This record gives sequence, C-alpha cells and structure tokens, in this order.
Amino acid sequence: MAQSVNGQGLEIQSRNNPTPRSCECSPFYENSNFANPQLISGNALSVGAVYRFPNVFPNNPYGTTIDALIRIEEFTNGAGLLNIDVTSSGLQEAFQPRINSTNNNNQSVLFSITFVSGGGNYGDEVVISFFGTPFDIDGGSDGTREYGEISLPDAYYISNNTLLELTQTATVVRGQASNNSQAPNGIVSLDPRYTFSNYFENKSSLTYRIGKLGANNDRYYSLDMNNANYEDPYSVLVTYPVICGNVNDNQGNPLANVSIDVTGSDGTSQTVIT
Repeated sequence: MAQSVNGQGLEIQSRNNPTPRSCECSPFYENSNFANPQLISGNALSVGAVYRFPNVFPNNPYGTTIDALIRIEEFTNGAGLLNIDVTSSGLQEAFQPRINSTNNNNQSVLFSITFVSGGGNYGDEVVISFFGTPFDIDGGSDGTREYGEISLPDAYYISNNTLLELTQTATVVRGQASNNSQAPNGIVSLDPRYTFSNYFENKSSLTYRIGKLGANNDRYYSLDMNNANYEDPYSVLVTYPVICGNVNDNQGNPLANVSIDVTGSDGTSQTVIT
C-alpha cells in the first residue's frame, strides 16, 4: 500500500488495523543525553560490542537513573564503524555513530538500544515511553543518499513536506533521502523535512539501523530521544491510544451502559458506552 504526503511517498508494506494500547502507560522520558560511552563487552567498533551510555535522561522528573546499552548487531555489505559516538560536532546530546564506507553500494550498521536501571545490565530493563528521532537524513553532491531505520513504534510522525521516502514493514519504519539534496543549517540539521519521529509506549528497547547508498562516503548520523519540531505533521498510528477510567454513582458504585461524548482537540467527537 502506498500513500502520498504532499507528493512524497509513504509505502506501508504491512499494515493491519491499529491495535489498542494498554491503559497502563509507563512514564514518559525526554531530553536525552548520550555521552561518555564505556565499552563493557566485546571489541571496540566490532559486531557484538556493547557500550554503556550512563544516565541518558539526566533531568527527568522521576528522580531515576537510566543507562542505555547499545550493542553493535550487524555490518552489511562491508560497512564498518569509525566512531561509536561523534562528540566534536553535531547534536552532542544525541547518539551519533559514524559509518565506515568501503564501496558505493547499500551499506548499513544495525544497533540495538536497551534501557536499563543505572549501572544495570541486560535483565535489568526499564519499561518507559519515549520518542526516537533520527535527524538529518539527507544526500550529497556525490550521489550519496542516507537512511535511518527504527523498529516499529506505536506511532510515527513526518512533515507534510517531507523530503524522505518512508517505508513501513511489519517490523520497522525506514526513512530514506528521496534525492541528493543536503539539509540546511549545519552538520546536523534539525529541519523536520529530513527526519521522522517515532513514539514508543511501554518499551525498554528499540533497534536502529544507519545506512547509505549511491556513493563511497563516510557519513555520521544523529538519533535523539525527543520529538522533532513539526508545524503540521502527518501521523501514522500503529497502535492507538485508549481512554481508561470508571463511571461511578455518588456512592462510588460503577455504572454500566453510560453514554459519554468524547471530543478531540481537532473538533471531532465520538460517543462511547461504558
């Protein structure tokens, strides 16, 4: 199934009716800071290596400490890594790996990102809600086109004038530069036309693939655990939010078969029955 967003492509290869989310929503975390990675397992910049990024949500309102364990899962078609996290430029609070390109073909690196309690390891996962936004997915004058791929979220958002080609499968969403235009305003641009934002609810992990095609060019990427600043985003619901609660009489007894009118911020309304 293919849809058009202001003339741009959105291809949904596997789509079922959105399923309802749980009434129990885990705490929402934002304003991430990926810094000071420590290699805790494996060989540096190699498949199987695990890096700990400590306290990735340092100013959260819950008073908790959450670390991110990032594991290098896969290199494809001869790709490698030059840096696990570029800190000298770009969006320094983001996770910014740099790919080592070795040919003109489609090359990529796959990571898994797992949130654990501070100082914890696999088995100490923390279930949270969060955004994941891969910024600055663009091209180059040499014909390079980048892409970012995220495990299937509960919802994702793109600009109505996006310059990406979006593809949703049963397991991932990929945003790929539609041409070789370069994003404006610096090495890592926050321009919403060159990104897509993914919302995860009640999750402790995600996968993130960085890739490029069309030229032999080392590129670096920027994943931020925040929503991009969209003016009028186009949204795709993979699961849908639910309104949970009880209707009681004055004595606190639950009431059944009560009609409730629910009105959204866009003026649409729906009547539901308890």
